[in-house]
Amino acid sequence: MFYFINLEVKKSCIGEEGITTNLVKYTVITMTRNLGKYVITLTTGLTLLSTVPLTTLAEEGVNQPNQLSIADGEKDAHVHGDIETVKEAKTGKVTEAEALKNIENAFKDVDGKGDGSSRSMQPKMRSSNRIGYSAADPSATKKRGTISGIPFVEWIIPAGNTDIRPANPMKAKYITIHETANTAPGANAESHAKYLYNQATSGTVRTASWHFTVDDKEIYQHLPTNENGWHAGDGGTGTGNRESIGIEIAVNQDGDYNKAVENAKKLVAHLMKQEGISASNLRRHEQWSGKKCPDIIITRGTWNSFVEGANGYLNGGTGTNPPLVDEKEDVDGNETNPAEPNIELEITGTSVNVRSGAGVNYGVVRIAKKGEKYKVLSIKDGWYEIKKGEWVKYDPSWSKLTNNAQDKDPNTTKEGWVFKNNNWYYTNSDGKMATGWKNVGGAWYYLNSSGAMVTGWQSIGGAWYYLNSSGAMVTGWQSIGGAWYYLHSEGAMVTGWQSIGGKWYYLNGEGVMLTGWQSIGGKWYYLNGEGAMLTGWQSIGGKWYYLNGEGAMLTGWQSIGGKWYYLNGEGAMLTGWQSIGGKWYYLNGEGAMLTGWQSIGGNKYYFDQSGSWIEGKL
Repeated sequence: MFYFINLEVKKSCIGEEGITTNLVKYTVITMTRNLGKYVITLTTGLTLLSTVPLTTLAEEGVNQPNQLSIADGEKDAHVHGDIETVKEAKTGKVTEAEALKNIENAFKDVDGKGDGSSRSMQPKMRSSNRIGYSAADPSATKKRGTISGIPFVEWIIPAGNTDIRPANPMKAKYITIHETANTAPGANAESHAKYLYNQATSGTVRTASWHFTVDDKEIYQHLPTNENGWHAGDGGTGTGNRESIGIEIAVNQDGDYNKAVENAKKLVAHLMKQEGISASNLRRHEQWSGKKCPDIIITRGTWNSFVEGANGYLNGGTGTNPPLVDEKEDVDGNETNPAEPNIELEITGTSVNVRSGAGVNYGVVRIAKKGEKYKVLSIKDGWYEIKKGEWVKYDPSWSKLTNNAQDKDPNTTKEGWVFKNNNWYYTNSDGKMATGWKNVGGAWYYLNSSGAMVTGWQSIGGAWYYLNSSGAMVTGWQSIGGAWYYLHSEGAMVTGWQSIGGKWYYLNGEGVMLTGWQSIGGKWYYLNGEGAMLTGWQSIGGKWYYLNGEGAMLTGWQSIGGKWYYLNGEGAMLTGWQSIGGKWYYLNGEGAMLTGWQSIGGNKYYFDQSGSWIEGKL
């Protein structure tokens, strides 16, 4: 049975301007069952009758969490911001509440931090006569877009609960792969996002959070990539928790697991490119804590193919991702565009947080230093946008505003990338369009005679170069279109014999690295599965071959290590009785030629110093 209740809460708080009172209205859905009363979800409207924020926090040099508070409510209630709480899951049989309960049970004993804190924490009790609610509407914080063609939802959980969003700054060096280990129907990426939101806003009995969940249909982001999560289980200061991005692959039975893995590879490739992380820094959860995770990938023995697949998407390109779009387009009366007059904001404090949005619930993207000046792009609730996607809270104690500030040189054209007619161009500071090679941000790009940035294979100045989907020139080993190529430090593709990292490789006339038996210059060589040339004795296809110090396969009689061996015309070592050049020889099980008296098959034979059998000698 459902009840709709309008609840008005008067909330007083102390801000920078003194004590203010805010009236918050909520619409609450409740549902009664024989087992008791459960709050399933709430919030359709949020009305603040004061323009003063509930909390105003100093931003100078401090990474502040979101301080919006959570009222007490019923014990073990699922608190969620979407009104469609009891909708059927993807199977048409599982409700959202059931899906969330399944996820809750799956995480019952999880300790993502790895210091025992989850097990030692006690559930946060709520009185039975009050309603639990979140003062933030989660739908207002969602942004939608695509990553490599996969639907993507950015739904960053609010700060404030450090068990779920610790809000420690992080420069990611690794990407850690997990599996949800929850095959229950409905335990998809969206449900895990809602579970984390509930954990962050309703109180939690465990420390567990991660950055992304991916299933067969979409990707959800829960934490900023410049903040850590509790997912690796290697402690509060462990490298896995503090320096890696956590990705959970959903294994729900009503989804396509193999498709989810493929989507995860594309997400990993996107993050490798975005964060500058190499394939060698991809990690299994198991490598941090010893837990067998990702279980299915480990059991199937497909980790190497996962890494290779992600690297292949990285080098082959997965397309350009369009910008994210706010899920809810609201007209904000508090936002202004200060085009006239111009406003300049100067940083006067030692260091000031720059956030990704107008509010302390947005992550810190960098620190602005004293003396930096910016022309303001827009203003919202006392926050100033100083660059696209970069916001600073104005306070006279650490910043200064100047009205009617003019650009230093009104005739100066902004240098940078310009997207026009489906092509990227680069405009120099003198306003002229760049052509040819251009170094931007430490990466090399090539712009053709029309100024358009090129990608893929390009023949430039008599050499071949490869520019990835972002246009950046790549170097070193690259897997492109299923083949391996090597591009030296200046980007040119190499061919022929190449000594790389102390090993010899052969790349054909098209630059493709060769493997296996190869006839080169009239000689046979063997290059292993990684392309490296082999030397010495090698067992290949059940036969023994000898390749000299230069890698060439030998044939005929060969003195090796003080013993004589015979290798046939195909290079294979022979054993046993062999008629060679009209004479009989005997080569033992290791291929070595015998001399002198030998007992073979119960008979005595004599072989002279050349190894040939002397018939009739007793």
